[in-house]
Amino acid sequence: MDQEKIGKFIAKLRKEKKLSQKELAEKLGVSDRSISNWENGKNMPDLSLFKPLCEELGISINELMNGKVKRKNKYINILIYVCLVTISFILLCLFSYIILNYNFRQSYNEKNMLLINEDNNEYLNFYTSFNGEVDYVIKKHLENGIEVGLIFINYKSNIINLIKKDNNKSLAYNHHINLNSLPFYYQVYYTNIKLSKINNSKDKELENIINKSHLIYENNNKLIRN
Repeated sequence: MDQEKIGKFIAKLRKEKKLSQKELAEKLGVSDRSISNWENGKNMPDLSLFKPLCEELGISINELMNGKVKRKNKYINILIYVCLVTISFILLCLFSYIILNYNFRQSYNEKNMLLINEDNNEYLNFYTSFNGEVDYVIKKHLENGIEVGLIFINYKSNIINLIKKDNNKSLAYNHHINLNSLPFYYQVYYTNIKLSKINNSKDKELENIINKSHLIYENNNKLIRN
């Protein structure tokens, strides 16, 4: 055990704490001369003072006996930093991928959407200017004793498809809607309401959904425009 090395170590830490020998002595219940003797390497603190001395200096007893502060391996710190940066980058890429590829409902836009009948009443063709997912639900109800078919279209696309849109190739994507199960008279509505909700709706609720949806086609081949 190198008393001189330990003494210099105590003096260094005391000064870093901005404590005088007298102030440290008062905290430990000893004389300032005892502190001076420790720091000069003349003698060592009593064993009963090791713990309170280390607490005042902010070190462990092993560090006191070795006369130096044990520092963490810098390579471990670098490895931890690299791992955190890598994990953060992976999470950012994953989050960005999810956001960019998440399909969200598009509002009706007559410049980017068009629905016409050009297949002898077997299909309706819903044209869009960018790729995406078209889904629809068919509801039937009675109006003045006549069965009427209602088609509600819901269109989704993601940010990537919107960015990739080519304005020179408008209405390039064609989505078919089968008409075989429809009554003679029908109407087509574009809606942002969830199709599952429409599918489970009753007559009064269906009327409210119709009022909130956009009529874009009737089977008399008349295209509805705002």
